Amino acid sequence: MLTKIPSCYVTVIITGPTSGIGLELVHYLLKEDFKLVFIGRNLDRLNPLIAKHLYKIILIECDLSESVLNHKSQSLRDKVQFIIENDNNEKIILINNAGSILPIKKIGNFFQEKISESFSVNLFSTFSIISGIRENKNWSKIKLYIINISSGAADHPISGWSIYCSSKAAVKMLLNVFQLEESEKVTVEHFDPGCVDTNMQVVIRSAQKSDFSLLNEFIDMQKNGSLKKPNLIAKEIIDRINYWINR
Repeated sequence: MLTKIPSCYVTVIITGPTSGIGLELVHYLLKEDFKLVFIGRNLDRLNPLIAKHLYKIILIECDLSESVLNHKSQSLRDKVQFIIENDNNEKIILINNAGSILPIKKIGNFFQEKISESFSVNLFSTFSIISGIRENKNWSKIKLYIINISSGAADHPISGWSIYCSSKAAVKMLLNVFQLEESEKVTVEHFDPGCVDTNMQVVIRSAQKSDFSLLNEFIDMQKNGSLKKPNLIAKEIIDRINYWINR
């Protein structure tokens, strides 16, 4: 059950906090005097890490791959709206981190279901969250900073990544429009971390060569140790957050 969270200076909402960059961000965020809202599935995996910080944390257990469903989308929107309406903070940060790269297949070789799942994570869930923030009764006093964990795939076509490329491009445009509509209240930054040593890279390397022509390049990056470390990417994001807060 959602309860009123205590008063701190800034509220940070992060999607996909249980692994990769998201998990490293949690480590940093717990050291700050922020209210924290974690959105994702299997959040019990965070229990050992957050046990001493529950006074400033709200968990929204949600499978973002189901955000295409009206009742799931509305539920996520309502929960976010409830939290913000019970929040006294004027600065809110959304780290739009969750992402799905599947299916890695050429067009015509995958089913509609897989399209829905990836667009749900990469686009529809973001729409639900920003709608919940925008439609709360405190909107008039809020300043919102959105860090969208983007990708070069949002700007450049990659064979085998049609759904990832198109959904990442779509969420980028969605947030750009939101910033245009609310230019005095919303700041959006699209942050492309490059190739990072996360579970997504494992998924990419498990693709079939016939589906993904760049497979060997990604395998070589892992072998050569050239993948970026997620903790260093998280630190860079935290630095950007602190700059925005203090400017």
